[in-house]
Amino acid sequence: LIRHGPLYGKGARTRGCGSWLYGCAYPQALVQPTWVVDAARAVVRCCFAQRAIRYKFDLGGPGTMTHYEDMRARSRCSDNRIVFKANTSVAMFLGRWTPWMFPNPWFDYDWILTWELDQVNRNTAMFDRLASWDRLEYTQHTIEQESPPYSRRRYHYQR
Repeated sequence: LIRHGPLYGKGARTRGCGSWLYGCAYPQALVQPTWVVDAARAVVRCCFAQRAIRYKFDLGGPGTMTHYEDMRARSRCSDNRIVFKANTSVAMFLGRWTPWMFPNPWFDYDWILTWELDQVNRNTAMFDRLASWDRLEYTQHTIEQESPPYSRRRYHYQR
């Protein structure tokens, strides 16, 4: 069983206005974002490693940050979208309303509820046979390490 944080990476799929505008419902929820390549490599290592049998893997990213900080860091490093703190009541209302109005909505009520709880690694003292990246002998990457150099250059030289 593999459980990872919110995935990010080059060409991450965003739909509708989410590619240029992102409202953070529950902006204070804690997350450990995981690079999609790290998650894929973890799946491959789990498939081929004897040491992964009968373990539950919590594979969050290297740092813990709030949902809002995570989306700001992604915007700074790669996709350049507008990020703002959304009113939770309005987001819940729109999450209930959009599936009724649009056949394939950009977000729904369940997606908003996924951000209600913290998405961080669990404590190994409370769960039997819980493992992390060190059991896979792999070091994960940060958002800044993953982002292409041309997108970082734009912000470092801009004053």
